[in-house]
Formats: sequence, structure tokens, C-alpha cells
Amino acid sequence: MTQQIYCDESGFTGNNMSDIDSPFFTYASVAINHCEAEQFVKYLIGKYKIQGNELKFENLKKHNKGKKVISEVLAKYSNCTKLVVHNKKFSIACRFFEYIFEPVLADKSSLFYALEFHKFVSNFIYLHLQVKPESAEALLATFEKGMRSKNVEELQDLFLSSSTSETEEKFLQLLRIFCVYHKDIISDEIESLNGTKTGKWILDLTFTSLGVLLSSWGQNFQELDVFCDQSKPLQEQSDFFNAMIGNSNQLFGDFLGKKDSLGFNLKNAINFVDSKTYYGIQIADVFAGASAFVAKSYLNERELGIPVDIPADWIDNIDNSLGDYCIYPDIDYLELSNNSNKLNWILFNEIIDRPANQQPILEGIEDFVRDVYASLQYASFVEVNSPDDPY
Repeated sequence: MTQQIYCDESGFTGNNMSDIDSPFFTYASVAINHCEAEQFVKYLIGKYKIQGNELKFENLKKHNKGKKVISEVLAKYSNCTKLVVHNKKFSIACRFFEYIFEPVLADKSSLFYALEFHKFVSNFIYLHLQVKPESAEALLATFEKGMRSKNVEELQDLFLSSSTSETEEKFLQLLRIFCVYHKDIISDEIESLNGTKTGKWILDLTFTSLGVLLSSWGQNFQELDVFCDQSKPLQEQSDFFNAMIGNSNQLFGDFLGKKDSLGFNLKNAINFVDSKTYYGIQIADVFAGASAFVAKSYLNERELGIPVDIPADWIDNIDNSLGDYCIYPDIDYLELSNNSNKLNWILFNEIIDRPANQQPILEGIEDFVRDVYASLQYASFVEVNSPDDPY
């Protein structure tokens, strides 16, 4: 069976992940056929007398009639929509690990990923964006600028052993030390991106979002016919998706600790279409826009104290459609009373210290991890099983 999937995004800023007015990138995909989408959209436009003859979340949210349209769309198609919501600042923290740490740890990457070391480091970087925003943002701004240009000269501030800021936190200083010791490896990795399609859109989240959503749909349908609004990142990185045309051999594997599809089967190349005449795109636009709006509202409540004023049905229906692979911070990785996090903190300091001690960074690292893990487990056992002090 071939299933049509209609997709759209909200919050696209290309490789600029620091846009304060657009802190989230969302991508929505809806399993619906063209005739049904056309009928429903035209019904809503007629019922609520929507101007412009097109459903656009940014326009609909401005008035009461439009909000009712949004509620109807979310309620009707929540069960056949999959979407992802990405925190852009956290995505930069994740990219920092990917292009600063991963090239250095590549020979033992499976060990570090099994320990969720990447999540630990990324979440600690994001934490410092909250508690020490000036220092952390300066560090990541240098990284972001260098990644956009793929010019190592733009990254020179990362390769300074100390910051010009006297208040920079120890964790951020340790990140700089890591960069200094591994400058050549990091520089080679970033320079290798020059002239590649991936390098042009290195920080953008469109490609990643569509890939994980279609992999998820691939578990539900044998063949997909995909329609997207015009998108330069997707059109310029279409080779990956084209390789999935006629890919009837569905593969499954472990991806970040979850058993999931590693591909999908496309009927043909992705169709890049005009939302005005492909009504499923309009439905996807409502989901993408509403999910970004909800995410930003909660962020404003947390950071600015602005109360959330959103219909409860919007929140429930968006939650119902939310996929597994959102790029979002998780405070559980910051709790150092947890043995897994303790292990990662000790491991982080170890790989920072080794170069200073003239020790290969990955030599015997499995034994080091095993010994630390055993020590932490023993300490936990003693703490739990020690009798109460009678004195």
C-alpha cells in the first residue's frame, strides 16, 4: 500500500541557530491523501470564511475564528501526524559534541555512545547557556560562526587555552582545553566539510527531521509518496532520499538505544510542491506552527514568567503527535547523584587530563570505564546496605 505523506516546517532559519525570535524548529508530517485534505481544508475555509483561501498557522493564530480552525485541524489529524520539536540552542550544543568531541573519540565512539556521553556533554553545555549565558553563548557563537563558514580561522577563539572572560565557568574552560589539545583533528574534520552538500547546511535541522519522520512512517506503510513545501536544504541534499526509492528491504537496528527503522521505501523522488494547491501541506503547516508556538510559550513562561495561554486541546493533540527523536535538553543528565552521570563526569575529566599527562586519550579507556563503574556500584552498595550508626 502506498501512503501519501505531506510535510512542512516552522522556525526555519537555515544555519542560524541563535535567532532569539525563533528558538524552536519544528517539522510535521501528515499521513493523508490529497482528496481528503482538499475536502477538509475547503470545508474549514468556507465554514469560518478564512481569507486568502489557504490555511496558514501564522495568520490563523491572530483571531478567534482562526484559533477554532487550528483546534479542528489538530483534533482531526492528531492520530495520523508525526512531528518533531527541536530546541535550536540545544541543537548547537549537540553539534558541538559532534564536531569537536566525536572526531577525537571516533575510534572508540561506540563505547561513548553506549554510555550516553554525548547527551551528558550536550546537556551540560546547554545548562551553562542558562546559568552563565554570556560566557557560554560567546563560546558557541564562535563555534556556530566557524561551522557556517567552514573556515578554521573563524574558530581561533576556541583554540585559546583561556577565555578573555574572567568569569568563565570551569566546565567551559575544560571545553577550551579539549579544543586546544586536539586542534589539528578538529580543524581537519571541519575543513573536510568544504564543498559538500552536507557542509552547506551543516547546522540546519530540516534534513535530519524529515529523515527520522519518514523512517518512523516506514514502519507503518510499505511505500511512501512524500510531498514537501519548497525547501533548499532538502532539494540540495536529495541524494539520500533518492536512494530510498524502491527500497523494499526494510532494515531495523538499534539507534540511540531504541530499536527503530533504518530506512523507508519511497515510491518516487520527493515531490516539492506549492502549498496553495496541495492541501495536505496546509494541514502540516498548522501542526508545525502550533507545536512551535506551544514550545515557545512554555519557554517564555519559564524564562520570562509569561503565563501560558493556549487551549488545552492544542497541547494534548500536539503531545499525541510528538515523535521520539526531538532534539531537546533533558535535566536527568545533570543529576550527579546518578551513577551513570557520575561516571560520565569522571570520564569527561579523564579525557581532558590525559593529553596534559602525555597519555593517549583512548588508551585503555574501556578498562578505565570498567574500573570507575565498579567503584561507583560498590560505593552505592555500601551506602544502601550499611547498618545505621548505633551511636
